[in-house]
Order: sequence, then C-alpha cells, then structure tokens
Amino acid sequence: MESLTSLMSMLAASSLLGVLAATLLERLVPILPSYVLLMSIGIAAVGFDAPLLTVVSASVAGSILGCGVYYYAASSIGPVRARRWGNRLARLSGVSPRRMRRMLIAFRRDAPPLSVLSQLVPGLRLVAPGVAGAVGVPALTYFPFSAIGIAVWNLFFIAAGYFAAQRNPQTEAASIALVVIGLFLGIEVIVGALWWLRRRYQRAHGPASFRAKAIVQ
Repeated sequence: MESLTSLMSMLAASSLLGVLAATLLERLVPILPSYVLLMSIGIAAVGFDAPLLTVVSASVAGSILGCGVYYYAASSIGPVRARRWGNRLARLSGVSPRRMRRMLIAFRRDAPPLSVLSQLVPGLRLVAPGVAGAVGVPALTYFPFSAIGIAVWNLFFIAAGYFAAQRNPQTEAASIALVVIGLFLGIEVIVGALWWLRRRYQRAHGPASFRAKAIVQ
C-alpha cells in the first residue's frame, strides 16, 4: 500500500515527464507488472493539468523508447549473442524457451501483425523488441506496428485507473489501485484457467480422435 502511494505521489509531482520516464524504465527494469504501473499513472493523471490522451501519448513515447533500446541492442550484437540474451530475458519475463523459439520463427514470417499482437501479451511484450531486432525486422516495419499494440495496452490500463479514480474521488488512491488490480488479476486467472482447460481438451480430443471418427465413418 505504501509503495503504491509513494509511486502515485512521485507521478503526480513529476507529471508528463514522470510518466515518460516511468514507462521507459518499466521496459528496461521490469520490477512492477506493467498494468500496476499504468493504472497508477491513470489514477495520478486525475490530478494532472494535461488531458488523458496526452498522458497516454507520453506513456506510449516512453514505452517506444524502451523498445528501441532492446531492438537496437539486439540488432547490433549479432543473431547468436542476441538469441542467448533473448533467452535470459525470456526467463526473467516468464516466457518459456519453446515459446521464444516459436516467436523467432513467427517474427521472420509475419512481422507486422506480430509486432502489434506481441505488445498485448504479458511477458512477450518485453521480449518482442529484442526478437524483432535479432531476426532483422526493419525498424520502419517494427516500430509503427508495435506502437499500435503499445497504445492499445497503455490506453486500456491508464483509462481504467483514471476513470476508477474519477468515480471515487473521496477514496484513497492506493485503495482504488488495489481494487482495480485485484479485478484484473481475477480476470487474468480466469482467462488462464480457460486457456489451460482448452489446451487439455485439445490434447485429449486432438487429431487422434478425429482419425478414429473417420475410421468409424
């Protein structure tokens, strides 16, 4: 609670420059989950002079700068070293080596849509810039498309914090943040459980069952 209060006090004091710096650092040193930081920005933004879209734009600029650091670092050190570095970052971000390999292959084949979608998946969104740089996705392809995904992600969570704080002006900001974060964590657990059940069902009723049905018919 105290750490959230301190974070929002710092953001409120530094305004747009603080938003840009916080979202840049979140990419480089991912200590807090991004949705915690972004919702805290939204709650703090109620006290800013700038409109909500300007706050979101500052956050997008910071996130893109952070992406640029990993993208150009990976593109400059060569594919072999970039792959090793990417695997380390993937482990820190909770991304499995198998998922990382699939992402490398997919980025070579479908860079534009993956540049957008990878910014909407926790964990992958931190690894994706380095992957794009390592496999040689052109900067003029990667950055405009990744900016779309970043904008959607940042807008969603900043707006959630902003409107929650506006609807409850008398409630302590950290309490609002904890409630909203709890709701999103609950949604994330439910989605994860549904995904796991779907994967189990597919494994149990996969191609073998379809072949069996074809033989019976």
